[in-house]
Amino acid sequence: MRSTAGSTTPTGTATRPEPTGRVRRFSTAERLIHRAAGYLMLLCLATAACLYLGPLAQLVGRRHLMVTSMSGCPR
Repeated sequence: MRSTAGSTTPTGTATRPEPTGRVRRFSTAERLIHRAAGYLMLLCLATAACLYLGPLAQLVGRRHLMVTSMSGCPR
């Protein structure tokens, strides 16, 4: 490989950055919001599974609260 004038290493060689610690891409608030959205999505998935799957519906007992909480969702 050829070297660029003034360069100490040949052009095209990969060099690793020095390990100075982790680069934080997101703030603490952004991570907490992302986790909260994930937990809410899991809650929606669990309630939908209770209404959709027969054995889970029997386990829950087809509670009126479950049915009315998901009544706005398309079927």
